[in-house]
Amino acid sequence: MTTNPQIELIVPRHNTAAPLKINISQGSSIVFIGANGSGKTRLGVHLETILPLKKAHRISAQKSLFFPDNTTLTSFEGATERLWFGTNGAPTANESFMRTMRLTSRWGGNPSTGSLNDFDALLQALFAEQSRIAIQHLPDRRQENSPPIPLPKLSTLKATWERLLPHRKILINETSINVIPAATEPRTGFSAPDPLAAPPATPYSAMQMSDGERAIFYYIGQCLLAPPNSALIIDEPENHIHKAILDRLWSELEAARQDCAFIYMTHDLDFATSHQAVARYYIRGYFPESGADAWEVDEIPEAGGIPDAIVAEIVGSRRPILFVEGQGTSLDRNIYQAQYPSFTVIPAGSCSDVIRSTGSFRRNGKLLRLGLAYGIVDADGRDEAEIDHLKSLSVFTLPVSEVENLLALPAIFLALADSFHCADPRSKLQSLTTDLLKMAQADLEAACCRYVTRAIDQRLKRVEVSSDTFSKLEVAFDVELKNINPRTMFEDFKSKLEAAIQNSNLYELLRIYDNKGIAARVAFHLGVGCKKELFDKFGRLINRDAGSVLRKELSTLLPAISL
Repeated sequence: MTTNPQIELIVPRHNTAAPLKINISQGSSIVFIGANGSGKTRLGVHLETILPLKKAHRISAQKSLFFPDNTTLTSFEGATERLWFGTNGAPTANESFMRTMRLTSRWGGNPSTGSLNDFDALLQALFAEQSRIAIQHLPDRRQENSPPIPLPKLSTLKATWERLLPHRKILINETSINVIPAATEPRTGFSAPDPLAAPPATPYSAMQMSDGERAIFYYIGQCLLAPPNSALIIDEPENHIHKAILDRLWSELEAARQDCAFIYMTHDLDFATSHQAVARYYIRGYFPESGADAWEVDEIPEAGGIPDAIVAEIVGSRRPILFVEGQGTSLDRNIYQAQYPSFTVIPAGSCSDVIRSTGSFRRNGKLLRLGLAYGIVDADGRDEAEIDHLKSLSVFTLPVSEVENLLALPAIFLALADSFHCADPRSKLQSLTTDLLKMAQADLEAACCRYVTRAIDQRLKRVEVSSDTFSKLEVAFDVELKNINPRTMFEDFKSKLEAAIQNSNLYELLRIYDNKGIAARVAFHLGVGCKKELFDKFGRLINRDAGSVLRKELSTLLPAISL
């Protein structure tokens, strides 16, 4: 069994003597992800520089997408040399000279910040290769049993472009490219011309393509014309490309150039974690040390139980991790980021997801060396024993059934009422309390059923049975299942909720009662139009000096996490 040739990449690392060594096979890809200013482009320049001259082709994030209306025909060798190195003269075997020419001509002496202007060279190479194939194979067409004609790269580009953008068709002329809208299927049932049919489409110059259409054309052409068996270094592959086709574009190009290795430099977290790559690396920073470039970079490890996108965010963080429930809505984000500024707050989904992510992080040695992880979950009617158990797992519990209920707690409601200049805040708090008690009474049975549903789900997820025969498995499952009594759960929770209502105990009510309408009632009693407007005003307030009282009250209510 043969294996694809390996390309070795060496990345000097900051504050460590050992560089990062990466071996990437031709036909595979790796992704470097980092924030703006982290040194992605400079790393791409470094990789282009250390690889053999014709074993690296870098596509810059800074480039002109001006599509020439017509192209001057030239030789294929001259066109590709101009595309690869920026030279206009004849190719030379002197590698040192060609490296200098690439630096000065292709990159204008500024490989990190210079803007590529090679669309014309790209078109020249495409047309020259097509012309060469036509000239070489035209005489054979006059003979019987002539060999098949190779498919020109320009035809491959056209087919790929049209698969990605099926609403458009490319027309290839002698020295230019036109575009035409794809034909619309005619409606059936008309013997005469359809009065609603679109008029015949008129071709237009490729100069009039959108930025995205030109970018896709450019990327396809660059990859098809890259030197054989080379490493393609693509800086910001997401530029101008719609997310719906971004991954498909680069997957198609990797399939078309299986002799090449693809190295992506991106700040698009979705692309970095969804694209099929053999390895991913997070760049935290760039450090030019005594004239020698170095990077703070780590491989993003596989972490069972934590989605790849979250792992990438963890690796990129320099702070402890706080997993929270939800999907990062404005209220969740504003509360947790304001109250836990020393943490990187990561929405993990459900309560089970938070517990699983926290545990997976702490069990993963590669992640644990990056820092500590904690979790916060909703109270959701948990008893003290369960709260203590979660705390032993570094997962803390809110004092309310769900995060929105925090806004109805007396100290928070009064702080908001004062900030919103409401008249008689305490009277409004009393009105809110009465309103919520009536809501809970009317919702009593449904609320108890919601609780039992969640409790059964949590209990079933905790069922652990292990047997080597089905009969043993069935018996073990039956034993566990008998310990789940929906009627007892219902009655126990109902008695707690009824007690909170009868005693007008707002704190206990908000601890155990879940109802998405609570936040809307808070908004009403504060004189705010709707829940969304309340969340927006809350977000603006909590991050300003005027929100100091609100932040102080929240700090006394939310779990204290000691680092």
